[in-house]
Amino acid sequence: MLKNSDTTLSVSFEKDFGSQNIFIRNLVRACQNLQTRKHYSSVSEDERNDYIGDILEAIGYAVKDQTRRGSSSSGKDAGEVDIFVSNNGLPFTIVEAMNLDYVNTSYISKHLDKIFLYDTAGNKFNVCLSYVKVDSFTSFWVKYSAHVLNYSYAVPLISVDTSIDDEYKFSELRIMKTLHNRSGREVAMYHVCVRIH
Repeated sequence: MLKNSDTTLSVSFEKDFGSQNIFIRNLVRACQNLQTRKHYSSVSEDERNDYIGDILEAIGYAVKDQTRRGSSSSGKDAGEVDIFVSNNGLPFTIVEAMNLDYVNTSYISKHLDKIFLYDTAGNKFNVCLSYVKVDSFTSFWVKYSAHVLNYSYAVPLISVDTSIDDEYKFSELRIMKTLHNRSGREVAMYHVCVRIH
């Protein structure tokens, strides 16, 4: 078991810090821990991000929160990345998070764009993490998925893979992967939606 500043984590984490798939599995485990903590049901996005970042750091990832990278939405300043993870001193992934209580397409779109603005190196993958408080999570997921599928990304969309959700089969956490063509290379964005009760 892993000790965190405010709790003991009962979930096992994997330790291959260079693996995209293992990072996503560890992130899902961290999100499951968040779901079980009543304290995080009514807090800010930053507090939830701190919790997730603390878990990732505690298991061995090199994590920075609110680090300044790339461009802000206005293009005038550097952007503030919610969670930045490096591996062997090089960028590994960016996690951009948001609190949602409905499918706010303009707000979601802004966050999808931010990921590509912040990621100046062109990471192999990044994550859009949503903390969701809704009555019907199924309805939310259907609408969120439709928006992701039909959105006009800054980096062209190649395909959408929903089969990753079948690997987890949780009713209160959903995940999909979009693949994009960035300067001739395929990059992934994972969309993780976590229901907060």
